Amino acid sequence: MAFDNLALFVSVLLIKPDADRAQKHGMDEFISANPCNFDHASLFELVQRLTLDHRLNDSYSCLGWFSPGQVFVLDEYCARYGVRGCHRHLCYLSDLLERAENGAMIDPTLLHYSYAFCASHVHGNRPDGIGTVTVEEKERFEEIKERLRVLLENQITHFR
Repeated sequence: MAFDNLALFVSVLLIKPDADRAQKHGMDEFISANPCNFDHASLFELVQRLTLDHRLNDSYSCLGWFSPGQVFVLDEYCARYGVRGCHRHLCYLSDLLERAENGAMIDPTLLHYSYAFCASHVHGNRPDGIGTVTVEEKERFEEIKERLRVLLENQITHFR
């Protein structure tokens, strides 16, 4: 009987600080919320943008690449909440282009990988034969394609 009380006491001590911390920061409302009531595509876009901001402010030069841990968290979010791969890469490309247009050094290989991923979805020439995109994704891809063309044109004409 004493062992059961001790186990209960220890479990309350271990859980209580996390619950207090969640309540202190106002997270308890989000923790108990129904995940079906959120627009996870737009939330993912925000999480990915903030992650990229954090990564680009790192003291090491990342050139826009996420760390393995960050990729894992973003992958898990997409898998758990059904964020489409094309949407994810379109958001990433848009954020990378925005940073590049503002003078940040972004790895061209990273731009190529995300662009190729989206292009294979939009044009339907994926290796697995699945090429479904929404109209919004197709329109956004065309906008990003134009922004990328302008960026590359600017970099070529101002090459030193």
